[in-house]
Amino acid sequence: VDEGLKAEVEGLLADRQVVLTIGALDGPRKRMDHLIEEVARLEPRPHLVLLGQETPDTPRLRRLASAKLDDDWTMKSVPPEEVGRWVAASDAFALASVSEGFGRAYIDALGGGLPCVAHDGPVMRWVLGDLGTYADAELPGRFATALGEVLRSAGDEELRAHRRCSARKQW
Repeated sequence: VDEGLKAEVEGLLADRQVVLTIGALDGPRKRMDHLIEEVARLEPRPHLVLLGQETPDTPRLRRLASAKLDDDWTMKSVPPEEVGRWVAASDAFALASVSEGFGRAYIDALGGGLPCVAHDGPVMRWVLGDLGTYADAELPGRFATALGEVLRSAGDEELRAHRRCSARKQW
């Protein structure tokens, strides 16, 4: 975990787990609102980092995150060359969209060794294979359960190295 980046980013604590998501900052397509709701169910609650391009729905997501997560969230757009630092500073990756055209964000996360929680769909299974953790993102609570399980083993450096190596071989 990139402790230097955690120290740089307001609201991120070095002793707090961080869940990262990357995608358009909207509810209808990327279902960032669902992810916010699911992270709010977790105890202890990790810090949620939402990276991506702002959309007309972004202000609503900011209000929802403030209401559900208090100060346990960061939402911003970053240049592509900075994504790797955010991956390195995170403990897990989650994306609650139920359909993906390709899933580039999953490859970025796997390349950094992060455990990935995804909706149980064909593209996600094709990209993540047996390295992914799958949940029905359309049913409330399922994503939170899967994310909680992933976070309990997120510190396993051997698994992180295995995911990095596998992603580099495949992609």
